[in-house]
Amino acid sequence: MLRWGRLLGCVMLVAAAAGIEHAAAAAPRGVRPEFVELRKTLPADQRLGLEFLTENMPSHDMKGLSVELLAENIEYAYKARAQFDWAKDVSDEMFLNYVLPYACMNEKRDAWRKLFFDALKDIAADSKTKGEVAVKLNKAVFERFNVAYSKARPKADQSPLESIAASKASCTGLSIMLVDACRAVGVPARVVGTPQWRTVSGNHTWAEVWDNGWHFLGASESSALDTGWFKGRVAGQSSGDPKHAIYATSFKRTGLSFPLVWNTGITYVQATDVTASYSSSSEKTRSIDGVKKLLAQGTLIDLLGKLEKTDTPLAAKDIAKVKELVWQQYSAEIKGSDKRLKEHRGKAVTYNKKTMRYAYRRVGKKPAGGYPLYIAMHGGGGAPARINDSQWNHMKVHYLKGVKAGIYLAPRGVTDTWHLHWVNESFACYDRIIENMIVFEDVDPNRVYI
Repeated sequence: MLRWGRLLGCVMLVAAAAGIEHAAAAAPRGVRPEFVELRKTLPADQRLGLEFLTENMPSHDMKGLSVELLAENIEYAYKARAQFDWAKDVSDEMFLNYVLPYACMNEKRDAWRKLFFDALKDIAADSKTKGEVAVKLNKAVFERFNVAYSKARPKADQSPLESIAASKASCTGLSIMLVDACRAVGVPARVVGTPQWRTVSGNHTWAEVWDNGWHFLGASESSALDTGWFKGRVAGQSSGDPKHAIYATSFKRTGLSFPLVWNTGITYVQATDVTASYSSSSEKTRSIDGVKKLLAQGTLIDLLGKLEKTDTPLAAKDIAKVKELVWQQYSAEIKGSDKRLKEHRGKAVTYNKKTMRYAYRRVGKKPAGGYPLYIAMHGGGGAPARINDSQWNHMKVHYLKGVKAGIYLAPRGVTDTWHLHWVNESFACYDRIIENMIVFEDVDPNRVYI
């Protein structure tokens, strides 16, 4: 299991006798009079927290952040620190930078802390360590507030209340929500991510929590510390590379910006480069020979359930070869299936009691990479079966002359309703047909057209 600890070279500002006026001098943008008044109302032990926040907050928060939000945030952060035994041993440096802040990144500034404290304090009370709290919260916060991952989320950088309102969030929105849930009960936490994976396209964001060292969690998916589907990818990232490094958020100013792929113009989100913590793992990778032995142990569906519990990373240089080996085995399993061969020869696939029939023709010479596949959908719908059948028969030849080299395929809608191509069962049938055509008819999977 990947685990690591790092020394934090965090030097705290010494509170001057002038209090918050000292912060104003260090921050030329000026401290708002309302914040100066707030300081007068705070207990003495909470004033350092206010000074830290005003010293490091972005300029737009200094101008527009609600004083009421800030006051409630400080009150409940210190309340959590005092209430839980395992939160009391968190150092001032760790508390100020990774528990107290009211925001993680550039998300909308919401009053989430009291809401999360009240909703989640029972989970914290039943836990012994900070890590145990974080693992429990990674399930409970999303279940209690009915939030799940979805690409259909309104935006990438949602605040917790925005995610709750939408009932869906990106990996970034989920990570922000998990980090805030941890902070609400006194667990130091931060958002971590990389702008782009080195081995494949796409970015990713996750969370880290402090429990005698930083440990990572995939928001709404990890069931233990230092686990996650991305575990095998992190070691291939490059420290100091703006595109491929791994960054951890910091509220305290660091001089390094967290690269926000959803808004590259924002530079006020502070960060530290933590790539080395991931790439320094001593965990062994699985060799090509090891992959071959693993594949020989059973079908891919059986192996999938096993590997989800015992994940082992691959060396980046071997990923292409492993993909090839897995596809070879999957193809062999399909070709060896009497059911798959029967449905392909019968030109009909069934899902959830709905059957999609189809006709196809090969045209011309097969290109080097395999046949392109052209799927032509017939008209009709909302009509008797004989009308839809006639439309299907017409589509079997309608665009055929336009194909010079490829496979021309016409599926029959699974119903006779107006949306006969778009009922849910249709999509499973399309997937199955395309897969069969790739395996049995040498279709190029990168050249499938509708």
